[in-house]
Amino acid sequence: MDDATSSLGTTTPGVRMALRALHPASRVLDAACGAGFDAAALAGRGMEVTATDANEAMVRATRDRLGAAGLVARVERARWAELGSLLDPGGFDAVLCCGGSLGHAGSSLDNLLATFCRLLTPGGVMITDSQHWEAVMATGDHVVVDPRPVQRNGATCRATYHWRASGSADSASVCEMDVVLEIEAANDTTVRSHSLHFSPFSTRRLLEATRGAGFVVETCDPRADDHRYSLVARKPAA
Repeated sequence: MDDATSSLGTTTPGVRMALRALHPASRVLDAACGAGFDAAALAGRGMEVTATDANEAMVRATRDRLGAAGLVARVERARWAELGSLLDPGGFDAVLCCGGSLGHAGSSLDNLLATFCRLLTPGGVMITDSQHWEAVMATGDHVVVDPRPVQRNGATCRATYHWRASGSADSASVCEMDVVLEIEAANDTTVRSHSLHFSPFSTRRLLEATRGAGFVVETCDPRADDHRYSLVARKPAA
């Protein structure tokens, strides 16, 4: 799954391990597909993939990526609140929600996890990751330079993350992050900036919401020295 044509977009170790454990014929919902790296990697392995994102540009990027690779998957623009009416209950063996996307759920976190559980077949697995919000909020305002430049289509991209964080992960505070991308190509450098807003939650809160949605937690691996952790949970078998 890690060759040039089917590399996963997620780098969270626990998520990658859980994805590798899926059966090649699994029906997978990627509920925050972004630019489609994970969706393409899983479809390339033979899985039946449904990819959704609320952002139309990300949906287009996912379709383009799948088309360029000659892969087939269902790709839909949909907000999380729409998934329950768009997709069939019990229609998936796995639900994937990565890239720290749960930080955008806010007060809808409980409903979102409950929707994921309804969409899974009995015995199905939810695979997700989260920012370690306790560590982020405890650090306060800070800057993180990604040590791994991305090279693609003859260009090199370097990312810097400017965090604005105050309060605690248990409060109702909002955390903001500016992503600054420096893209070097053909002796020219372009700088792009994107602002993101998150609703932090503690690991305890995520675990409570996961269990309250009907899941049994299999792994949850936060570490104080890591900015992101994985959570893998399973819907009980009938």
